[in-house]
Amino acid sequence: MSESYFPISLHSLRVDTVPPFDLYLLHSSSSPPVLYRHKDTQFTEEVLEKLKQNDVQNLFVPRHQREDYFGYSSKMVAETVRDPDAPVEKKTRVVYDTTATIMEDLFVSPRSNIRIQQAKDTINQAVDLMANDQEATRKMIFLTCHDYYTYTHSVNVTIFATALMQKVLPHLPGEHNYQVIGEGFLLHDIGKSAIPPGVINKPG
Repeated sequence: MSESYFPISLHSLRVDTVPPFDLYLLHSSSSPPVLYRHKDTQFTEEVLEKLKQNDVQNLFVPRHQREDYFGYSSKMVAETVRDPDAPVEKKTRVVYDTTATIMEDLFVSPRSNIRIQQAKDTINQAVDLMANDQEATRKMIFLTCHDYYTYTHSVNVTIFATALMQKVLPHLPGEHNYQVIGEGFLLHDIGKSAIPPGVINKPG
């Protein structure tokens, strides 16, 4: 049986960490991804810069290692958001891309309690970041894209809803309330996972 892979954002990899999963590069749409770095190999600033210079935005991870990736990426989101030296652009990009990847996998495995919790954890980071930094709110809104795939739609709805809550309910007591509402927006379309993608994404 041939190996299958899923794409991850370059932004989800944190410099000077040791990813517990293999990284692959796609050189041609007609060929399978090629191994780039073995798991448990340090991801350095030099490696990151080389990938950027070659305009690499996504890498690929073997699907059988997805638990290793999602465990790693969830931890990296929290560390990046808490990092006082990380620029806002970096924080918002990491949160957005990681949440979108988690949601994409969740729509494939909607009964995964682990993935649901990871989705909640990452969106809570987004909500807290937006609640404490108006520039982060603007950056998050800028990142929302005009596609109609359900998993990115869910992330975009959460971002817009959180921004709206800040304006309409600025004195809602406690960050926890914002987080719970954010979780609800993020997971509101999980029921669509049982509907064929061709029906959901059909024009019109």
